[in-house]
Amino acid sequence: MSAVAEIERWLRRWHLIGAGVDNVWYYTREVLPCPSGRWLARGPNGTGKTTLLEGLCPFLLNPVHMHLSSASGRATSLVSLMKGGSTGKRRFGCLWLSFGTPEDPASGDADAGEQHYGLRMEYAASSNSVETVPFRLPVVPGHDGQDLSTMKRDDFCAWVAAQGGAVFASADTYVADLAQRVFGCGPGTLKRIARRIKKVRNPGLSPADATAELRMALPTVSQDTVRSAQEALAAAEATRRRYERDAKTAQVLEDLSAAWSGPTGLVVRGIFNFETLQVYAATTLPGFCRLTAPEESTLVEQQDAAAILTNGSLAYLTYRKVKDAPEPADRITEFFIHAYGPEAEEVAERFAQCVRVWDREVRESGYPPMTVHPAATPDNQLPPGDVLDKPSARLVFQWPGRIPIDALSSPGRAPSAPARPRSRYDRLRGPRLRPTVDHRHLRHCGPHPRGRRLRPSQRHNYAQSGPLGELGLLGRSPRP
Repeated sequence: MSAVAEIERWLRRWHLIGAGVDNVWYYTREVLPCPSGRWLARGPNGTGKTTLLEGLCPFLLNPVHMHLSSASGRATSLVSLMKGGSTGKRRFGCLWLSFGTPEDPASGDADAGEQHYGLRMEYAASSNSVETVPFRLPVVPGHDGQDLSTMKRDDFCAWVAAQGGAVFASADTYVADLAQRVFGCGPGTLKRIARRIKKVRNPGLSPADATAELRMALPTVSQDTVRSAQEALAAAEATRRRYERDAKTAQVLEDLSAAWSGPTGLVVRGIFNFETLQVYAATTLPGFCRLTAPEESTLVEQQDAAAILTNGSLAYLTYRKVKDAPEPADRITEFFIHAYGPEAEEVAERFAQCVRVWDREVRESGYPPMTVHPAATPDNQLPPGDVLDKPSARLVFQWPGRIPIDALSSPGRAPSAPARPRSRYDRLRGPRLRPTVDHRHLRHCGPHPRGRRLRPSQRHNYAQSGPLGELGLLGRSPRP
């Protein structure tokens, strides 16, 4: 069939020329003209494209609840349409479809004028229910500037009558009028058409499945028309996929333009345990936290990372493989900082400096001496070091390069433990926590926060409980 023949065939019958929504869901007022009878809704996920289509077609051809949800995984209802975006106890809204008359004088309807069929809905928060008023209008609802969202039922019915329209007593009389006037069939046939449209409209259908549904719905349609419909559906699917790719690319570019990224200067070869880096950052960097993100997120390069948050800016530590190799010992990894926010560069540099100091002072020495003190211990009774407060204890870390050597043995301070030789196991699997505890110091630090004193054996076992992760300080550490 030629394009000219299709246009003539289109104009010889009633045809869709538009639709509209007024104060429904999160929409205020949208008039959607489509002179060609085709209307394409484009936008990011979650902006209401499917919800709007569910409220318009085929629901307005046969306004029963079963025609609202487009798929089994959705639960669209009149209440959800009117409750979403509602801010008061009552809400009034309208949905409608617009039909153009045949241009063939032989049809007898050429002078009938366009017709707009729709529903006026009234939501009551007290009963969580919606009352509907089916209507037909010869003009676009609200064309004269009248605010339909403020009209009560009687005022709306009077306004429709003044425009030359009609208000129907029930949904059945509405369907009968629409079927006879526009579709030239009985109400039963229009209801079957609505059911078929609902199946074709399912967003989960592939182009081939949609073609099969069309063939069942319209068995007398020529193969050329069915083939054209299949090609159009396939083109629409390709357009959707291209739009999704463009949207993801645009988001990535926007994120890159808003982010600061730079190397830390830390380059490592092979497999190495970096757990002490996170502990060092957690105990020495203000604002330290863990950054987690969904697997599908494109905002960050990894779903679990060490980070710092301060003054509305965020920086997180990640790594990139500089050189790949079959043997793990030959692989080279470099650590990077990504930062966002108004102070991104400053926060990133602070984090990068922490990584450089760790690499220079701490990396080869393993875990530092650590002492555990009751939670009520005042600051002036703690030994020198970086303090990490937990609900039941105060942990003091004595990192190399941060505590003067003479301070570690000053009077009144807890002595530090002698350095422990690192074994081959430590080098391969990472060092384990062996903090020192001065029982005499603990004994004179006051009562336990819960009102009882710990016996020396209890304190010893609590302090030497194994890897730092077992004390609940940090989550798992990244291993490049």
